[in-house]
Amino acid sequence: AEYLNTDLGYVGVPKVNSQTQWLKDLLMTKTIPVFASICRDSEGHLMNVNADLFTMVLAETIQADSVIFLSDVDGVKIYGRTQSQISETDIHRGIINGEIKDGMVPKLQSCLNLINQGVNKIWIGNDLHQINNSSKSKGTWVVSSRKRKLGARV
Repeated sequence: AEYLNTDLGYVGVPKVNSQTQWLKDLLMTKTIPVFASICRDSEGHLMNVNADLFTMVLAETIQADSVIFLSDVDGVKIYGRTQSQISETDIHRGIINGEIKDGMVPKLQSCLNLINQGVNKIWIGNDLHQINNSSKSKGTWVVSSRKRKLGARV
């Protein structure tokens, strides 16, 4: 990791080395790895890293096509209601008008970066069982504004 700001102490931005094949191999076995967002600096000191940023860098590195952000909330809220789907445009608007705030901002900024990197499916929620249970769907799917518009034309 590299220091985010030396005034913050041991807080960093993750930097991935080139040795990632082990992770790809692990994922091929249908194993779901769980990571602590703690990294080392160039001198071996442990650093805290924002988990959403860690997830984004990891997903970019392995060129993931889908990402799940497990959270302490049931999805992205706009005007107090959990959104089943949110687009890039909705995210920008929500951040600007203050409806999206606090810890959801870096999470959604990571989602925007992932969409730009080609990730097709991004889900945010607190219960994995909700992903496939459409009748009781909670959680939020983050979608590309471009894909949303294309889907509307079909």
